[in-house]
Amino acid sequence: SYKVSTKVDAPPASSNDTPSTPAVSAEPDYNLPQVTSETHPDPNKWYNKSDAKFKWELPDDVVGVSIFLNDKPISDPGPNPDGLFDSKEFKDLENGIHYLHLKFKDNRRWGTIAHFRIMVDTNPPEPFEVNVKETKVGTWPIIEFETEDGESGMLKYEVYIGSLEKQAHEVGVDIKMLEVSELNIGKHTAIIKAVDKAGNERIST
Repeated sequence: SYKVSTKVDAPPASSNDTPSTPAVSAEPDYNLPQVTSETHPDPNKWYNKSDAKFKWELPDDVVGVSIFLNDKPISDPGPNPDGLFDSKEFKDLENGIHYLHLKFKDNRRWGTIAHFRIMVDTNPPEPFEVNVKETKVGTWPIIEFETEDGESGMLKYEVYIGSLEKQAHEVGVDIKMLEVSELNIGKHTAIIKAVDKAGNERIST
């Protein structure tokens, strides 16, 4: 839209005048889709699901939808509508970070593009060994363990002594060891469960 008015001459500038910065007014989002995902609801959380489902509500004046999924945070899904639908499912996604790009078209023009991030990690942590540190006679044993996760990263370790049915000792990823106490005389089995941020697990004994 244009506004036509009479010409007004600006007053002459003086040496005391301080240059001012014009106000910048950004156009509000136009027909911005509100995207949600029942499989990957939190964009800041990793999930061990390779199939992703998205949905959104269609305004009454929308006549077309353009959609695209890639690994770039900002992308335009394109100038041509892909149809008129309110949900989409992508199967067998690779591990990593993906972005859904979606925009609506009405009788006037294309709307603002929405971007929705999902993070996929279906691989467990790397295999690892459990070692018993040599200690002095009469002291409790110290168990050492460490592994890595290539996608989401490590979340925690759970240490079980004797059985997975017993209460676990939770160990942070920066500690990687546990002194085991209050054991009866005899042989014991230490079970270490390494858990990544997507919930994948690797067990070593």
